[in-house]
Amino acid sequence: PADLEPGNHTVQAEGLGVDGRLRAANLGVVVEAPPTPTTTTTVPSSSTTVPISALPATGFADRAPLAVVLMGLALALYVYGLSTWMSDRRKKVVMAP
Repeated sequence: PADLEPGNHTVQAEGLGVDGRLRAANLGVVVEAPPTPTTTTTVPSSSTTVPISALPATGFADRAPLAVVLMGLALALYVYGLSTWMSDRRKKVVMAP
């Protein structure tokens, strides 16, 4: 939630297990305050520096190459598994009794 204060919190999940009994899981988390991004610019009519707000960086550009590699690896494993499954299906021979 947007109004969650920074600090230590506990996340709790409750539900029913396969056996119908109540199950609960607790996890401690630390919520950090979001950074206040600012950048400076120089006003053309004077030499004063004025802070302006900037959009926060998501960091996706740093992780994009890794994401592409992992997606390629996942696709390669999927194709390999599918081809192995198809070749095993073709090798099955039904013997007449």
